[in-house]
Amino acid sequence: WGFLAAAALHMLYKRKEIVHSAGERQDCATALARLLPLGSRTIFFLERIEAADALYERLSEFLGGRVRRYHSALSREVKRRSLAAYREGEACALVCCHALDEGLDIPDTDTGVIVSATGAARQRIQRLGRLLRRGERKNVYYIYVVDSAEDAVLLPELPAGEELFFFERTGRFTNRPYDALVARWRQRLPRRGLTPEQTAEVERHLRRGAIRDDYRLSGALCLERALAAEGSERNYWITMKMLADEGDIPEVVW
Repeated sequence: WGFLAAAALHMLYKRKEIVHSAGERQDCATALARLLPLGSRTIFFLERIEAADALYERLSEFLGGRVRRYHSALSREVKRRSLAAYREGEACALVCCHALDEGLDIPDTDTGVIVSATGAARQRIQRLGRLLRRGERKNVYYIYVVDSAEDAVLLPELPAGEELFFFERTGRFTNRPYDALVARWRQRLPRRGLTPEQTAEVERHLRRGAIRDDYRLSGALCLERALAAEGSERNYWITMKMLADEGDIPEVVW
């Protein structure tokens, strides 16, 4: 029996290792980072240092020096500089492991991405607490492997149909309520008189909208945010306004 118990524990450990190191997690986290709003302050949480380093390298490809990492394998000075850069706004993204779970003060963060997590409720509460201290809007994403033990651990209270799915083959996200709304709206798109350039811009922001719940806001609030934004971010809110109330198209800026 001892041999069977040891074998079972080994298999459980291997399954956990496979789930945590799934390459699709890296793809999903990277695709998500590319769609986050400009100026987002984001913390990526992982379980393994090797995975954290791999994600850091991938994010560095398009964020450059605006992403930093923080984990126990780094020197005290490197960790100090990473936190300082994030606190002062020099970096907008921080990739970390358990080293950031307790006892460190970090600035306001509007987005948290749990790339991998344990089933420990205490750890999840600590991580979420760091993101929800202050601020108007917070976004927290859990990345989990479908049909695995994580299904029962992460966000068990999530309503059916509300999940955000990532398809590694296409690199796209799908959100069923949002996709249904966009599909209905697209039927009217040809009658709106958009130029090809404007259509391409709208489609780009529709992809961004899939990972957020801004489409649930009122058209008036979307318009208010559009008027307060500039450039591409203004166009995003204009796109959300069109989804919200299917009104006339305001001027699209370039």
